[in-house]
Amino acid sequence: MLVVFREQAYLGECVTSVLEQSFRDVELLAVDNASPDHGPEILDELAARDERLVVRRLERVVGLGDARNIALDAAAGDYVWFIVATDTLSPGALAAVAARLDEASPDVLVVEHARSEPLGGWEPGPHRAFIRAAPEAESFTLDERPGAAELGRDLEGKIFRREFLRSHDLRFGAGGYGSVSLTFPALLLAERISVLPRVCSTRLEVPQAAREAPGRGTPFDVFVQYDAVFRLADSQGERAAARRRLLVLPMLRHYQAILARLPRQKQKDFFARMSESYQQHATGEERLPEGRRSRLELRFVAN
Repeated sequence: MLVVFREQAYLGECVTSVLEQSFRDVELLAVDNASPDHGPEILDELAARDERLVVRRLERVVGLGDARNIALDAAAGDYVWFIVATDTLSPGALAAVAARLDEASPDVLVVEHARSEPLGGWEPGPHRAFIRAAPEAESFTLDERPGAAELGRDLEGKIFRREFLRSHDLRFGAGGYGSVSLTFPALLLAERISVLPRVCSTRLEVPQAAREAPGRGTPFDVFVQYDAVFRLADSQGERAAARRRLLVLPMLRHYQAILARLPRQKQKDFFARMSESYQQHATGEERLPEGRRSRLELRFVAN
C-alpha cells in the first residue's frame, strides 16, 4: 500500500518494481492524497496498464496516518505491506515474502531493507543485525525475544496480517510519527513474529521538505504516539511492568534520533518533553543508553 503526495519523480520506478515481480498475486493500493503535481496522472497511466494497481483519490490532503488508515480499510489481501514512493522492491522479493508467509503464518513479518542516496551509496537498514541473528525457521513473541522491541520505531520492512490488525483495531495515529501507534502495539500483541534475512526493498533518501504534505504533524507528536503505546502496555495485566521495561529504551533511543535531526532552536523544548516522557514511562530499572550521543545530550543540558 502506498500514499502519494508530490512524488511524481519516483512513482514509475516504485510501481514497476512491485508489479513486475515474478509473484503476481498482489494488489497495489495507491492513495492519491490530493497530490498537486502530476502524480495522479501518472497513477492513472500505470493503472490503465495493470488492473492490479488500484487508485483511491482523496479530495483534500489529510495526514499521512489518516491516508494510511484509508488504505488499510480498503485493503482486501491477507497481508498488508506499507511502502513509500521512494521505495523499490528487489527482484524476487514478493516471491520470497510469500513463501515465508506460507511457511510461518506470522502476525508480523520483518524483512531486511536498505537505504540509498541520490548521488550513490548504499547501506543496510537499522535492523539488519537483529534479523540476521534471529532464527529464520522459527517464530517468536516479544517476550521470547525482547530485542524485537527495537523494531517498533519505524514502519519500514514490516508486513502485517490484515486480520490481526483488524481484530485488535490497530490503526495509525494522527500527526507525526503515526506509525509508532501501530508498529509497537503490533509487536506487543503478536503471537507469531517472523523474519526474512533478505533485502526486499531499498529506500532512496531524498529531502523531505520538497514533498512533505500539510497535516503530517510535527516531531513533538511522537510523545502522543508513545503515550498511546504505553496505555496499551499498561492494559496487559500481569505483563504490564515487563512490557514497560521492554519499551522504555527503544522509545528513548527514538527520541534521541529525532533530537539529533532537529534545528538547534527546537532542541531545548524537545529535550524537555523527552525528559518528561521518560520520567512518566520509566520503571526505574532501565539504564540510559550509553555512547557518544548520550554524552553530547548531557553537555547540551548543562549548557
